[in-house]
Amino acid sequence: MMKLLVKKDSTEILGATIVGGPAGDMISQVTMALENKLDMANFAAAVSMYPSYSDAIKSFSDIQMRANFPKFVSRVKKLRMF
Repeated sequence: MMKLLVKKDSTEILGATIVGGPAGDMISQVTMALENKLDMANFAAAVSMYPSYSDAIKSFSDIQMRANFPKFVSRVKKLRMF
């Protein structure tokens, strides 16, 4: 189970709860983001290994960005296409 706390109407990450076997692998990404004051947009733009448990954080950030910032997502999609 994974729960990311994000400031309302913002992309700022406030905290996270990750429970389960792969939690140790996944929490390091969130800790790094909190220490460096990164936001959900940084996760959405990041490249992660696939398939992996840590890819769940990227998938969540993609969903979050699509729901709240459609203009940003359309720009990211254009940048990802080669």
